[in-house]
Amino acid sequence: AMGTPCCKEEFGPETIMKIMGSESTVIPHPTDDDQLVRLTFRTPDGGIHEVICPTRPLGIDFYKSCPLSVRMPHPGSLAERCGVKAGWSLSHVNDIDVWTKSPGEVHALLLAAVEQLEAAQRF
Repeated sequence: AMGTPCCKEEFGPETIMKIMGSESTVIPHPTDDDQLVRLTFRTPDGGIHEVICPTRPLGIDFYKSCPLSVRMPHPGSLAERCGVKAGWSLSHVNDIDVWTKSPGEVHALLLAAVEQLEAAQRF
């Protein structure tokens, strides 16, 4: 059979990966590009949408699928304010192509990238 091993696994819609929780945030202006996380998504209509994340938490729930697909952005989260939509598929974390990586590999990359971000100021 063709395809990558991660794509052969069957996951139901109840199988969800929570990357970071959502809380009210104030997004500071970043001072250093090294302190940003760049997420690139493919939209269902074939478009590309890039999101620059200066702080954490991101506030995105993903389905455990290959490619990793957005279940939903948390209401009021950084992801929602940046326009992330359910059904988008994550293609890159910074410059790393994650399109064919397993959900576990992508989760580890996201966590490592997001850990470098400063926590957003709470109000």
